[in-house]
Amino acid sequence: MKFKAIIFDLDGTLLNTLDDLADSVNFILTEHSFPVHNIDAYKTFVGDGAFELISRALPESKRERDFIKNLVIQFQEIYDKICLAKTRPYGNITEVLQILHQQNVNLNVLSNKPHQFTVSIVNHYFGDISFSQIWGERIEFARKPNPASALEISKLIDISPSEIIFVGDSVIDIKTAISAGMMPVGVSWGYHSAKKLENAGCNVILEKPEDILEFMNKNRIL
Repeated sequence: MKFKAIIFDLDGTLLNTLDDLADSVNFILTEHSFPVHNIDAYKTFVGDGAFELISRALPESKRERDFIKNLVIQFQEIYDKICLAKTRPYGNITEVLQILHQQNVNLNVLSNKPHQFTVSIVNHYFGDISFSQIWGERIEFARKPNPASALEISKLIDISPSEIIFVGDSVIDIKTAISAGMMPVGVSWGYHSAKKLENAGCNVILEKPEDILEFMNKNRIL
């Protein structure tokens, strides 16, 4: 099979966003006199969108839906101000994307991060890369691991799901890829362990960004 396109997850795959996410949520928790969390805890909180991020960070007794919705609004206001403070691309990932772009690989991003943040952050850090589609969470599509967004991207770029690689760091990404009929490729430099990815059904797990190129070359994808 010759693969024609790649869909990348964002947080934990292309960018290390954890510090800015944690700082934003911890600020809100402090404002409401709730306990804050360390970075390792946030590795287990992220991946399912802003609502679930806030819900998981709150004490169980405070997880009332309307309250969480209000905190999500506060979170988005704070995160909008500091989302570029500590966030950085993973080592050499920019160079890898540039090479893929030069080789005419169809590149896309699909994140559970709110859509406006996804687009602005991708454009900030990877403005020289031409992505076909950049998608965050959108109200008209269920978020990952529901395959709807991935399949819509496949439709928009006119490439069959079976000809698309889905690269991500989380169990959610692996489940999305499998449900969409795409090839799941896990990365171990993100927020979920390689073991978790394996248990989710991922047979290919890469250890560093450069491995994306090596894997594709070995499999004659480029």
